[in-house]
Amino acid sequence: MSRNWHTRYGELDIVMLTPELTVVFVEVKSRRTMQYGTPQEAVTHSKQLNLRRAACEWLLDRRNRVSHHHVRFDVITIALGMEHPTIHHIVDAF
Repeated sequence: MSRNWHTRYGELDIVMLTPELTVVFVEVKSRRTMQYGTPQEAVTHSKQLNLRRAACEWLLDRRNRVSHHHVRFDVITIALGMEHPTIHHIVDAF
């Protein structure tokens, strides 16, 4: 539904709608090395709070009006430091 949607609280990477009418806000994090931690460790409590605030703004924007039953926050992590990227989808991450 949206990609790279900007608000004063930050950017929503992906906003999608499931067949069950759940609006899913997806945060995508990648790392080339684990020197500074795993990608999911970058989704801190303050980052989660800002994502929730940004999601509220997205839902309140009349251009994004869509019938839905639920809202969910997922995280997709991508580790790039190996031969092949490792991708994980954390459903209902927070």
